[in-house]
Amino acid sequence: ALDFYLKAVNIQISLTKENNLEVAELYFRIGQVYEMNNFLDKALEYYLKAESISESLRDNPLKFNQIYNGIAVVYRKKGQIQKAIKYLQKDIEHSLKNFGPDYYDLTLTYHNMGDIYLAQKMYSEALDQYNRSLDIRIKYRDEENIEAADTYIKIGSVLTELGHYDEAIGAYKRALQIRRTKYDEAHAKINEIYQQIDILCKRQGKNRIAYTYYINVLKSAQKTTHPSPV
Repeated sequence: ALDFYLKAVNIQISLTKENNLEVAELYFRIGQVYEMNNFLDKALEYYLKAESISESLRDNPLKFNQIYNGIAVVYRKKGQIQKAIKYLQKDIEHSLKNFGPDYYDLTLTYHNMGDIYLAQKMYSEALDQYNRSLDIRIKYRDEENIEAADTYIKIGSVLTELGHYDEAIGAYKRALQIRRTKYDEAHAKINEIYQQIDILCKRQGKNRIAYTYYINVLKSAQKTTHPSPV
């Protein structure tokens, strides 16, 4: 994939000036490939190139949201938290100014900001960001989106750290409900939620309920280890 994009960029540059939307998009895609392969410095290099071109073409349709979030995620992975926050805030300011508070792409930005606060153990701030992400999804009636399950799981993690176990279980159950629309009971993404609910029930002394979820964990693990013959 990387060789393909590099060739495409070189061809595009040879045909026209560098500062155009097609090249910016290709630079961004190259950055994604580098990031997926954990070449963070190269990923950042191409994301920043995409940002530079896009900002020079203010009337372009390429979304700044994906570029700013890409840069922020790389900075977070590199441990440069303040730079990550700077780019997420940059996207929030740009989106609020140009599209308003209900701009759908802010769901990703708020979720990523929540991840940063969660890693910093700033639980109240993280919870606020995750809830902002969900609020927008709910307004668009998109709270059943599989990505929303990830946000509910993060909310469950935050509420667990805050000691709000019942609310955390509620968030995990909501994530479970959504993931069941895509994954079967043997899938690891289902199993991990069962495990979290089991742990929380045990902490509350609800051993009978915990046992039910523990059995589900075992059943899921057995199906994964010994899949049924086709």
